[in-house]
Parts: sequence; structure tokens; C-alpha cells
Amino acid sequence: MRKLLILFFSSLLLNSLVLSQDLVEVAKKEKERRARLKGKKAIVVTNHNLHKFRGREAIIVRSSGTVPGRISRIPPVSPAPRTYQPRKVSSVSVSELDRQEMFWREKKKEYEERWRKAKEYVDLLTLKMNGLWQEFYSLDDMTSRDKIQREISETYQKLLKAKEEEARAKKELENFLIEARKQGALPGWLREKD
Repeated sequence: MRKLLILFFSSLLLNSLVLSQDLVEVAKKEKERRARLKGKKAIVVTNHNLHKFRGREAIIVRSSGTVPGRISRIPPVSPAPRTYQPRKVSSVSVSELDRQEMFWREKKKEYEERWRKAKEYVDLLTLKMNGLWQEFYSLDDMTSRDKIQREISETYQKLLKAKEEEARAKKELENFLIEARKQGALPGWLREKD
């Protein structure tokens, strides 16, 4: 039995040494690759600089119907003209729009704050429940366990009510957003300011 264990552990040790050498080789190759790429420039295309690259050739592919190894280029796609029609504002003045925007933002903030507080209370009660259960299982004295078990029961009832309140606050926020859009609040008014 002892020889079998020695053989098993020696094979594990040998295997780990072989794998670590492979890992060292891979790390060296990666370091060399990065060193080769260090002087080269790369272009990162994001939404912000996408307009600079329109009109250029988009993709280079190998064509299947021509001579092997020959590259054909796909011509750039011209963007379709955009038809944007701004929303017409009736005879409402700019200051009136500002007041409306402030109104909708404040109302949204109230609903979000109510929902945030409800979520925090649920998280707090959940944390308390976990602590009480941990304390319950760590005690050996049955009289102390009874007291903790009552606290667990009370906290559980509070947690259920808090979860209901959180769900209600979230539903109120969702209903408010729907109603605000129906009332004519612009989408930007209901988003967070950057």
C-alpha cells in the first residue's frame, strides 16, 4: 500500500513539474509576442469615433471564386439618409419646459428614493437573519437558543413585510414611469443626469 501511495504522489509531482515548464514556455512566448506588437499602432473603434471610419473599406475577405490567395475588397456601404423630424413643441415657453422637467425629475427621485430605502431595509434584515442563524447554531445552551429563535421569528416576519414593501415601491416606480410617459414627460427627463 505504501509503495502505491509513493508511486501516486511521485507521478503527481512529476506531472506538476512538466506542466509548470509548459506554463513557463507559454509565458515566454506571450512576452515575445507582446514585445513584437509594442511599436505597432492599433485603432479602437467606438461609438464616439465611428463617424470617422464611415466611407472607408469595411472588411477584407478572401474571395472564393477567384485565384486562391487573392484578396478582394468589399466596397464601403453608404449610409442611408436619416430622416429626423424634431418633436414639435407647442406654444409652451422654455421656462415652462424647465419647470415640467424639474417636476418629473423630482417625482422620479422620490419614487426611486422610496424604493432604495426599502431595498436597504430588506438587505439589513437579511443580514440580521443570517447573523441570528449563525448565532443559533453556534450556541449549546437551549435557553439562549429559545431567545434567539424568537428573534429569528420576529425578524422573519419583519423581513416578509419589508420584501412586500420593496416590491410595492418598485411597482410604484414602474407605474410612475409609464404614467409620466403617457402624461407627456420627455424620456430624457426620466433618465439620470450625467
